[in-house]
Amino acid sequence: MNHLVISGPLTVTEAATHFNRAQSAMSELIDRLQANGYVDRVKDARDKRKTFVWLTKSGREIFNKTQEVLDRELLENSMELLTVSERTALIKSLESIASASQAILTKKRQEDETFKSL
Repeated sequence: MNHLVISGPLTVTEAATHFNRAQSAMSELIDRLQANGYVDRVKDARDKRKTFVWLTKSGREIFNKTQEVLDRELLENSMELLTVSERTALIKSLESIASASQAILTKKRQEDETFKSL
């Protein structure tokens, strides 16, 4: 699915070549994705012999959900279980991590600039 999002519609042959798989194996995988409603096969308007595979709306939604680092609903439900003081401590800890990360990134950028100027 990642490759489809990046490259756009592909033929089964192109997908098989990209993933170094047999065309039959790729076709089976695409059949399963299509049965689940994640991809659809679309005939090429210019060349009826060609069929492209592309993500359906459901496939794009699943892809987008898998790209999230955290399950937002689970995080919200978990936060509701914390006391106010626990939430405050968590937020302060996250702010400290963000501040430390920013300091590290700033130092790295400065070192990169120094190296480039040599």
